[in-house]
Amino acid sequence: MNITDFLDKHNIEWTPIRKFLNKGGLEGDFILIDTNKVHQLDIDEPCDTMHKLLGKTPHYKSITKKLPHFFCTIDAPGITGLFTDEKIDYFRGVPVYAERNAIVYDANVSIKNIINSR
Repeated sequence: MNITDFLDKHNIEWTPIRKFLNKGGLEGDFILIDTNKVHQLDIDEPCDTMHKLLGKTPHYKSITKKLPHFFCTIDAPGITGLFTDEKIDYFRGVPVYAERNAIVYDANVSIKNIINSR
């Protein structure tokens, strides 16, 4: 499913932008995705968490590494922002870039809640 269709279906706010991204020299049509209600896990390199979540919650491929950005909710009251573990970035309350023509995989699977002990 196209990412903007997925976001609209799940009432996730997004904003279109045309921007040059210095990292990797990318230029094109992108969107900013709100992560206040539905959060994201950004996988920086293949890991056990990635393999456990594939097929269990929707995701799209990141702009540069082409690894999953998983849609989820993170159960950690009072925590917002970007948190980084060894191989995973947690986005909650900060906008995330995506390619406007990105495909959401496992789009028909429900968005999962992930418990975070922080």
